[in-house]
Order: sequence, then C-alpha cells, then structure tokens
Amino acid sequence: MQGIFTAEEMRRLDARAIAELGISGATLMENAGRGAAEAIRALLEDLKARSGARVVIVCGKGGNGGDGFVVARWLRKWGARVEVLLAFPEDEIRGDAGEKLRELKRSRRSRRPSSSCQSALYPRRLRPEPLHRELLWLRPTRQK
Repeated sequence: MQGIFTAEEMRRLDARAIAELGISGATLMENAGRGAAEAIRALLEDLKARSGARVVIVCGKGGNGGDGFVVARWLRKWGARVEVLLAFPEDEIRGDAGEKLRELKRSRRSRRPSSSCQSALYPRRLRPEPLHRELLWLRPTRQK
C-alpha cells in the first residue's frame, strides 16, 4: 500500500526537493499535474468515455491551481474537451501557477482545434464570489 502525505508533509517534501535536490517548483508542478492527468485519462478509459469526453477543472491561485492548469493542458492534448474555471481573478495567479496558466493559454493558441475537440481553455472566472479554498474537482460522466 502506498502512503498518503498530509498537506504539511507534502509542503516539507516539496521544499526539500527544491532546496536539496535542485528540482524547480515548476518541474514538481508539471510532474504532479501530468501524473494526475494520466490517472484521469485511465479513469475515463475505464468508464469507456469516448474521445472528446468533457472535463471541467476548477483552479485556485496556488500550487493546486497550477497542477490543475497542467492537468487541463495534458487532457486536452489527449483529446478531452476541457473547461477551466478560476476560483480567483486571473491577475492573482502568480509564481509557478501563473506560469502554468500562461503555458495552458499558449498551448491553446498553438493548436488548431478540430471539430471533434473543441476546448474552452481560456479560463473563465466563477461568479459571484471567489471560492475560499483551492479546488481541483473532476467528475467524469458517462457519455451515451
């Protein structure tokens, strides 16, 4: 059985990886986001979701939000219809998460969407009030 870390333990592990191993925060974020995207992709395949399955990702302004932007980029690359919703104003998203948001936007511009894969990768702000916690909520639905 694989161990599960608390949020505090994970923060300490990330800080140690950055300080002692020289791994950048952006690299850690990319690896976490891609790993999550791979797990979601496997789940969608297990559910027999067709190519172009719709996935909605709600992102905050911190590290989990940055992971969500990476997840969105990879899932879109693999054919999902991805929509990103922001829990905070875009100008509050800084640091590594801000860079991952910019990468997501660049990936949208660099690919011409096909008729079978229309994506809403330009994030929209949730209304009326920002959420007070970062969320990465993904709920696949079966397509008929």
